[in-house]
Amino acid sequence: MVERKIVFLDTHAVVWLYSGKRVFGQKSLQLMNESDMRISPIVRLELMMLFRKGRIIDPFTILSSLKKDFYFDEDPIDFGSLITKSMLIEFTNDPFDRLIVAHATLRESYLISKDRDILKKSNWAVW
Repeated sequence: MVERKIVFLDTHAVVWLYSGKRVFGQKSLQLMNESDMRISPIVRLELMMLFRKGRIIDPFTILSSLKKDFYFDEDPIDFGSLITKSMLIEFTNDPFDRLIVAHATLRESYLISKDRDILKKSNWAVW
């Protein structure tokens, strides 16, 4: 049996996938079809922050729905390694972006993101 690749989703990509928005680029769609989708645990935290600001619905509803409908799960990672890698990312001061990019980089996996800074500065980011 061939092992499927994994691809990570940035927070906005998770929200858009859940909502059914057809905004994904061709490369993103191809990766989502060919890979198991993963998120960093940091995405779950950022979803909770967005929920508390009233910008999205309950993140547990979003994540459980995606887990049921897609090859989708959270990717466990050593937090110390994640922090160390994120300290080397200098193109943003946003702690969520730093940690999400670091996670995908440590796993040597693509990150589906529409964030311009991430797309410009991370070799692993695609849209």
